[in-house]
Amino acid sequence: MKITIIIILLSSIFYSCENFERSKRKSIYSETERNFETVSLKNKLVDSLIKFSSLDEFLLRDRDSKFVLYGGEINNTKIGFIAVTDSTLFFYQKFKNKWILNDSIPFDTYAFSYEVIDLNGDNRDDFIINSARDTHGQSIPYVFICNEKNILKYRKDIKLYNMTYDRDKKFIRSFYESCAYCVHSKELYRWVNDSLKLIERVELDLTNENIIKTKYYKEIKGKLINYKTINGDAVYEKALWIE
Repeated sequence: MKITIIIILLSSIFYSCENFERSKRKSIYSETERNFETVSLKNKLVDSLIKFSSLDEFLLRDRDSKFVLYGGEINNTKIGFIAVTDSTLFFYQKFKNKWILNDSIPFDTYAFSYEVIDLNGDNRDDFIINSARDTHGQSIPYVFICNEKNILKYRKDIKLYNMTYDRDKKFIRSFYESCAYCVHSKELYRWVNDSLKLIERVELDLTNENIIKTKYYKEIKGKLINYKTINGDAVYEKALWIE
């Protein structure tokens, strides 16, 4: 399948869609809006979402990082999102030739990147929108899990950095790389009743340059217990998993 990527920097694109049928808009315009500027920008971007929806994949950004518009396909279903920087994230799916707004989420960041990934081993792709990177180069994920009806729903409860799913061991892996004199971490989570439960954690504590420590934690009776501490950093790279 040929993938088409479009990056458009000129705002005039939004005014080229005025002749589209207004009936198409009704199914995707949200009834609750945060402010006039967001409404105006979002409505123009909705027109662009309709215009380019025949493409396999497309991406639009403006030069001032005010928004990101994306459209693609997951699990044989068209999806799209409008991320208005420091305002609102709108997530859509197309059903029966109509774009439907699945979620409208407060979004006090910028849509830096996106990922298509199966996070729970159900053979249905899930979707992640990564926020602007923090001072350590890490991004907060906005996670959308696909359910049995093929609907991608936002999971506010899942905010883990750098997530991957280990199909063999059925764990979610997560890690955070901090600064040179901070605490780095690696974590293992398991799905329990549609929620993620922290099972193990390892920390590389660099806060004291004279005494570097690797700390091991396990979930025991609902509490995370530090059961082992090793001086040095040699074991951290291979702790919990090996890349």
